[in-house]
Amino acid sequence: MAIQTKSNKHKAVAILIWSLATTFYLYENLLQVSQSVIVPELMRDFKLNALELSTKLGSIFLVSYSLFQFPVGIMLDRYKTKILLPIAALICSLSCYSYAHSETVFAAFLSRFFMGIGASFAALSCLKLASGWFEHRYFALLTGLMLSIGLTGSIIGEGPLLSLVNSHGWRDSFAYIAQFGAILTLLLLVFIKDANTNINADQSIKQTYFDLKQLLKSKQVWAISLYGMLMFTPFLILSNLWGPTFLAKTYMLDRKVAADIFGMIFLGFIIGGPLFGFFSDYISSRKKPLIIASSGAAVTITLILYCKISSLLYISSLIFLLGFFTSGFLPAFSIMKEINKPQVTTAALGFMNTLNMLGGPALISITGFLLEYFWDGATNAGVHVYSGSNFILSFSMLMSTGPIGGAPL
Repeated sequence: MAIQTKSNKHKAVAILIWSLATTFYLYENLLQVSQSVIVPELMRDFKLNALELSTKLGSIFLVSYSLFQFPVGIMLDRYKTKILLPIAALICSLSCYSYAHSETVFAAFLSRFFMGIGASFAALSCLKLASGWFEHRYFALLTGLMLSIGLTGSIIGEGPLLSLVNSHGWRDSFAYIAQFGAILTLLLLVFIKDANTNINADQSIKQTYFDLKQLLKSKQVWAISLYGMLMFTPFLILSNLWGPTFLAKTYMLDRKVAADIFGMIFLGFIIGGPLFGFFSDYISSRKKPLIIASSGAAVTITLILYCKISSLLYISSLIFLLGFFTSGFLPAFSIMKEINKPQVTTAALGFMNTLNMLGGPALISITGFLLEYFWDGATNAGVHVYSGSNFILSFSMLMSTGPIGGAPL
């Protein structure tokens, strides 16, 4: 892979910097999905039903993450990643520690809110560093690799994290995650360095305002961003809260087995991300991979929701394919980079990521409302218990909001 610096020393530095930034993205993904395996514990300890869990804790990480994407993009276009990224990692670490020691719902809510703020720097920082240190023609591939490495954190946040929770409890487990974040903060502080070609601090505020105004007026920018949102929303609903519980109830599985199987969605994303990026570069087309991805994801969601499957292998394969096809929306990031001025590249990517993430909080809350609406009155130790049919009825909305909705764009 060609790097925009010539000496072997600079090449090694570029790879180290991008790898550390991607490790922070891995950490962000772990934090994002970590609640999905402790749903029963959260409902028990904070005395919440599905709607309360969804609205008070389930979606707040995505809300703060989404709201800060565009401002973070603007900040990264004007200021050094070397300064911003360690601060973001520190916020994540401290918020995770606070979450582990929360005694009230409000304390846990604030912890997840600030966790989302810190995490909002992760993906955009990786994309900025990739744009600065590596040649343009590798951007789609690097985007896919970033997602693949990052989503390893999501896999860790399913079965392995549940094993840790089962042996040490959810509070101690999150304290350990916070300690890892503290170590990562120190590494970022020491090693992160910006490429000299992508800092725009000298650009006037007036010119920046004009560029951002033109960005927001672009119909193509909005179309690409809406496509990403529609494709990514089902993934967010499942991975951030309800996925393992949905599998456990719908297919009558043990919690650990369900968490391990659901981890296949991230493996699919890990494999699919670089492949779709490479395929897009190889055929010199961004649109064709997007069509293939949305069509494949729509079919896969239909099979998962409405086909009665008894084989664990088939269930695992479908979950894998859902992650694989969902990852196919990643070439849209390359389109966003290619159609905008370099001075607002990170802001444009941030705007796209804002819309990508905004669908999640709204539909996570709606899912909680529907689960409560279809609830048949079953309880366990005072906690509401939702059947597989409850989940299928509630998740049916994914068919109209997700890949089928994204296909025409």
